[in-house]
Amino acid sequence: MKLIDYTGSELYRGTVFRFKGKYPFCEEYVDFMICEYPSVNENNSPFALYCISGYCAGHIEYIFPAEAKSENSGSIDKKWITENWNKKIYNGCNVEEIELII
Repeated sequence: MKLIDYTGSELYRGTVFRFKGKYPFCEEYVDFMICEYPSVNENNSPFALYCISGYCAGHIEYIFPAEAKSENSGSIDKKWITENWNKKIYNGCNVEEIELII
């Protein structure tokens, strides 16, 4: 399903975002996954996005700020992701094109 069609408000560890790759990714499709990440300060959430496909697999692509946490805090806020994907995470694809794998 598309990220924008997901009716839930929270995205949990293990959620995968799939989108068409553009530089610096060489693959046709790229997968990012929400993973736990040890927060070193109160400005960060305990989550990050790791690339899990292709040449960049295993790289940390983005560390979520504290403001990205949902009220549950055991997840990332879907609204924050959709509003900030192109500004803060990756501007190589439109948020409307992202597939969500839960």
